[in-house]
Amino acid sequence: MALFLTGPDIQIPDQVENAARQALQLGVTTQLDMFSGGDRLRQIKRLESEDRPDLSDLRTAGIGGTVPGGHPTQMGGPAIPTINSPDPAQEFVDARIAEGSDYIKIIHDDGSTWTWTSPYIAPEFRQRLEMAKPDASKNHFCNGTDEAIRQSLRERVPILAGTDAPVPGATYGASVHGELALLVGDGMTPIQALAAATSVPARIFRLSDRGAIKPGMRADLVLVQGDPTENILDTRKIVAVWKRGVRVQRSERYIKGNQTFEAIAHD
Repeated sequence: MALFLTGPDIQIPDQVENAARQALQLGVTTQLDMFSGGDRLRQIKRLESEDRPDLSDLRTAGIGGTVPGGHPTQMGGPAIPTINSPDPAQEFVDARIAEGSDYIKIIHDDGSTWTWTSPYIAPEFRQRLEMAKPDASKNHFCNGTDEAIRQSLRERVPILAGTDAPVPGATYGASVHGELALLVGDGMTPIQALAAATSVPARIFRLSDRGAIKPGMRADLVLVQGDPTENILDTRKIVAVWKRGVRVQRSERYIKGNQTFEAIAHD
């Protein structure tokens, strides 16, 4: 079982190598970055070409695009490519190919239903948010996500495990194990959740050399104690990790069982 991390952004250039090292130590053999540019993109492409045995294999979308008024423009920050007709779309794709993107990311979401994004937060609601004590059991945003997962399962929509590391509350490698547990909590079987982190991302991203254990595939493997097809939490009980058939020399920090994941996720 080799786990994929299909989450955006390695956000700080100096952290790219450390993020890839930590991810591999925790059983994530391939990282799929969803938005990078500048020095960060160049670092990812360099590490991708090197494919070092001590780092996860990296792929990237490069710079993402959006539609007029689309996410993340509602959050402010620097402008990103905007696509509003076929000609700009082709120009966008050509530019991504030129910069070495492995796949294309276009966001078709205006963020209007996300009440936490600043243009949509009324002053009185913002004040209540700032004063409120977090209670995940009453978080309607999380409840909405849970229901979206259940609806997608009912409609047989492909679901890929992913995180938004390193946003607060998420970190490389450890958080994807938490994601698998959440997917099972929303109705996936453990086998479906494992597929969401292995064979499904490989198929969607057309990585035909990985995602399953069979002849001809990369020997990207994770050995765990227990049976994660019955208990998804057993993915955390990592015994050994191999990348391209080379056993990863794991740090003491990452070989202490389930408690490691809690500690790393809250660093």
